[in-house]
Amino acid sequence: MHLFKALLAQVIGWIITILALPLATPPITNLWLIAILQGAFAAGGSILLKAAPWWMCLHAVFSLLLVCALHLNLPPILWLLGFGILLLLFWNSFSSRVPLFLTNRSTLRTLIRVLPKEQPLNLVDLGCGTGTVLRQLARRFPDGQFYGIENAPLTCMIGKWLCRALPNCHVTRGDMWEHDLSVYNVVYCFLSPVPMPDIGKKAARELTPDALLISNSFAIPYTEPLREIEATRRSRALYLYQRNNLLAMRDKGAEMRAKRPAISRMRTHSKHAS
Repeated sequence: MHLFKALLAQVIGWIITILALPLATPPITNLWLIAILQGAFAAGGSILLKAAPWWMCLHAVFSLLLVCALHLNLPPILWLLGFGILLLLFWNSFSSRVPLFLTNRSTLRTLIRVLPKEQPLNLVDLGCGTGTVLRQLARRFPDGQFYGIENAPLTCMIGKWLCRALPNCHVTRGDMWEHDLSVYNVVYCFLSPVPMPDIGKKAARELTPDALLISNSFAIPYTEPLREIEATRRSRALYLYQRNNLLAMRDKGAEMRAKRPAISRMRTHSKHAS
């Protein structure tokens, strides 16, 4: 459905643009202006379809980039190569709807402040990207061990290369859903709203009672975090959880799912009664 919305927004943009061009006075014939117009309509279509905000920016510039590509007149093999590189970098965007998000410096400083200091850190970054967080933490806490799980092939390769000089920093290509969280005392993630319910369920099953789950920007539904660090102009919000919070989330989610059939039956009965 995610890609379907993107395609639909582009189709909406082109249909409205084609219908609007004959109404313009004087007629619009400049290809650049047509691309700008189509991008504006496509961005508006993405808002109507309730797509993520960053999709609006992509729709706004997509046709402009196509016009630029036509004017560059590059060999087709270069476009195929570029597509292959982007596919290897943003593999997760297609398979799990998790874009490549990078933790900024202000948020990283906040993360360092909230990390437990009672024992050496044994931390895993789920979807670690190029290992930005891992490298900074490995330098800051040389007595800790820092692991990253990344599914995108090229992104993982870059992360491994950049972490090669740090003996306490390890990046592995793999599926975070198959990775056991019970061996870590801190789990960090910066994903998207889509996988957060499943992240909460997985952590509830696998985290040890004293372990900490820290989510950048995206809260886990149906639960109150152990602690919430509010976002600022420069720093993103951080949500801290422990196993007890997540077990409560699982119970709350099951309770809400159990209520849905009863609510549906009540609505059906109400319709029949009317």
